[in-house]
Amino acid sequence: DDNGRFWNIGKSIKDKNGKKVGILLFQMSLDAHDRFVKDAISKVYVVTLLSLLVVLLLVANHIRTLKYAIKATKLEEIDHMKDDFISMASHELKSPLTAMQGYVELLEDDLSEKEMTENKKEEIGHYVQQIGSSTKRLRELVEDLLEVSRLQQNRIPINVSEISVKDIALAAAEQHQVLVKEKGLELKLSLPELPIVFADSDRVRQIAINLISNAIKYTPKGTIELMGKSDDEFVYFTVADSGLGMSAEQVAHLFEKFYRIKTDQTSRISGTGLGLWISRELARKMGGDINVESIEGVGSHFTL
Repeated sequence: DDNGRFWNIGKSIKDKNGKKVGILLFQMSLDAHDRFVKDAISKVYVVTLLSLLVVLLLVANHIRTLKYAIKATKLEEIDHMKDDFISMASHELKSPLTAMQGYVELLEDDLSEKEMTENKKEEIGHYVQQIGSSTKRLRELVEDLLEVSRLQQNRIPINVSEISVKDIALAAAEQHQVLVKEKGLELKLSLPELPIVFADSDRVRQIAINLISNAIKYTPKGTIELMGKSDDEFVYFTVADSGLGMSAEQVAHLFEKFYRIKTDQTSRISGTGLGLWISRELARKMGGDINVESIEGVGSHFTL
């Protein structure tokens, strides 16, 4: 009622013989009960808020610890990459430098002779050619490292314009005709008329050259086929080879920096392990991608 909340209580009254002789009616106020409940609820809120605060602190501490763990893992990866880079760079630099030093010494010996026969002239020409080849390998290594640096710092200019993927692919194929013939491979062209696309022609040419060059390097015998197709969204350029192929595990790591497949068959093939990483990064900056399908011992399909 207007005076508050009450319990109405009825209690029977009995005499000493247990006979009911009346009923006692009275009211008991619920103020004390309500105060107790309100106090209990307030304490529950306080405890809940304190518990939540403790949980948040624990979560924050866990996230902080997790960040340190992630940083430690990243540092380990970077350290491993550094070791791989040092190993790769020292090998890639040492081989051409050693060759250049040897050919320079041979040149010095030959040029010190007073008379020079035709055979000697041919030998000197061979030495100069090998020095040029070694210099080219060094230049390619330096260019790859600079390209990685520019990509990581987002300093690669992408000049988008209307281009023909087919024309670029045919030009890249023509550029590799000599290498294809030297290895005794067959180069097939299955390039229909393709829609005009918006991309950077120089970067698309760079990717096409890298994919074709890799196919030649890793195909001891057989064929290399350049294929093209399109759908409503993309134009697809595929380089298919009948070369060494790769396992699923190798494919999973293929686009990592400095990653190279190490087998008896690939040990003599030169490379930095940067070409595919660079190619995929360039493709993605132009709104595309590079995918690969491969079967070990059968061959690989790389699609831009």
